[in-house]
Amino acid sequence: MRGVGRGLLTIIAFTAILSLPFFLRPFAVNGSSMAPTLRSDDVVLVDTLSYRLVPIQRGELLVFRNPHRKTEGDRVEVDIKRVIGLPGETVHVRADKVVVDRACADASVPTTQQVPIQPEDGPCQTTYPADTLLGGGTAGGNGNEFDMHLGPQDYFVLGDNRRDSSDSRYFGTVQPENFIGRAVLRIAPLLSLKALIIN
Repeated sequence: MRGVGRGLLTIIAFTAILSLPFFLRPFAVNGSSMAPTLRSDDVVLVDTLSYRLVPIQRGELLVFRNPHRKTEGDRVEVDIKRVIGLPGETVHVRADKVVVDRACADASVPTTQQVPIQPEDGPCQTTYPADTLLGGGTAGGNGNEFDMHLGPQDYFVLGDNRRDSSDSRYFGTVQPENFIGRAVLRIAPLLSLKALIIN
């Protein structure tokens, strides 16, 4: 019986290793919108399977097809940005912070309505200050200010280098049909090997 279990485990491990090239793909970063987290010509490994099984989380690096880049005259349609807002939330971008309002069980507020920023964070609101990647990126600020309510399939993404990033502030939200996957590991340059998974 032990030999059968060990043999089955070997087959499963062998199958998993052989399938890696089908759901782990390299992606070359183009531009400085994610600096210094990622720089132009860095190569990241993208997990193209897990987002179908485990929902995308705030703070993750998302690789997606961006049809807006083609209309801007860019040859490359694929983009990488940090996820800030999730479906059903309201994102408030301010010069010195990003405030995210989550859908709460408060029946007095319709889920399709933009929620104003509250003076203090609570169970339905989180403030990310400018000195964090979610709140101000690496530039420490956000430039233009606005509010956006996200629909049931909408993800709000921002570049870490907010001063030099074309992101949801300019082209709107990203939907799951445009997802390619999660960036999980920077693999080149080799001296900069780094895991990109959030805690």
